[in-house]
Amino acid sequence: MGDPMNTRHPDEHRCGCGCGSTHPVEVLSQEHQTIVAVLDAMARELGSLRQGGAVRRPFWPSVLEFLEHYADRCHHAKEEHQLFVELERAGLPAAHGPTACMRSEHEMGRQLRRQMADALRAADARALADAASSFETLLREHIEKEDQVLFPLAKSMLDEAAVQRLRAGFARVEHEDIGDGAHGRFEQLARQLAREATAAAGR
Repeated sequence: MGDPMNTRHPDEHRCGCGCGSTHPVEVLSQEHQTIVAVLDAMARELGSLRQGGAVRRPFWPSVLEFLEHYADRCHHAKEEHQLFVELERAGLPAAHGPTACMRSEHEMGRQLRRQMADALRAADARALADAASSFETLLREHIEKEDQVLFPLAKSMLDEAAVQRLRAGFARVEHEDIGDGAHGRFEQLARQLAREATAAAGR
C-alpha cells in the first residue's frame, strides 16, 4: 500500500502543495489525509498518557506546531477564506447551513488546541489527554463531514471561474501566508510524528 500523503497528480505545481494544477477540493482532501496521519499518531500516544505515561517531548510540542500551522493556518484558512466564501457566493447561506457549521467546528478545535497547549506547559498529562482526545474526535468527525458531504457538494456547485479563484487564493496562502516550502516541511513532520508514535507504541 502506498503512502497516503503522496497521492498528488504528477503534473502539480512544483511547490508540492497542489495549488497550481490539482482541483482545489482535491487539494483539501489530500491535506485531510496528512492531518489524519497526525490524528492517528496522537491516538497512539493517548494510550500511553491514559496509562500514566509521561508527556513525551518533543512529540507533543511538534503536534501542536503542526496543528496550528498546517491544519489551521494553512488548511482551515483555505476553507474559511476561500472555499466557504465561494460556496456562499454560489448560493449556500452564510449564517446557517454547512459552511457555518464547519466554521463553528474550526473554532471549537482552536479552543481545544489552546487547552492542549496549556496542559503541555503545565506538564499535566491528564488534562493533555482529555483535550487531545476531544480534539481528535472532533476533527475526525469534521473531516468525515467535509469529505462525504461538503466537498462533493462543492465540486457540483463551483464553476470554472470559482475554481480558478480558489487556485489563486490557495497559492496566496501557501506562498505568502505560511511561506514557500512550509507545506512540504509540515508533511515531513507528519510522517515523522507517525513513525515516532508507532515506535513508541511498540516498546
